Amino acid sequence: MSRIELAPEVADDLDRILDHLLKHEVADSASRIHDIIRAIDVLESNPLIGRTVRADLRKLVIGRGARGYVALYRHIAEIDTVFILAVAPAPTGRIIADLIAGRKPDIDIAAFSPDRFQDYFWTGNGQNRTASTVTG
Repeated sequence: MSRIELAPEVADDLDRILDHLLKHEVADSASRIHDIIRAIDVLESNPLIGRTVRADLRKLVIGRGARGYVALYRHIAEIDTVFILAVAPAPTGRIIADLIAGRKPDIDIAAFSPDRFQDYFWTGNGQNRTASTVTG
């Protein structure tokens, strides 16, 4: 079974999702967060289930429609570990329409930009591989 590691930013992602659900008075807000976590747990037994985004990244589609989310992750086979890098609401027509019309979407999509990962790189080799960030 693969080990699952969450990037520190994932807690912020889940907080943003929960805040959005509470702001819109969604009755089952807490259960939606639980559903996301339960879906991510599937990666323990099937780390390659997500769609390849690029050579080293995959995305796991969670739920559908208004309950749809995406988890961006990386699986490092040498250490049998899945690193969850981000969780975000799945793109919706409303967000796309807002962007096309030049309006600011209800959800702060800047927090989910792939640019937030540009400073991540992998150091070490084999069993000693660790996630690091570039500083300075």
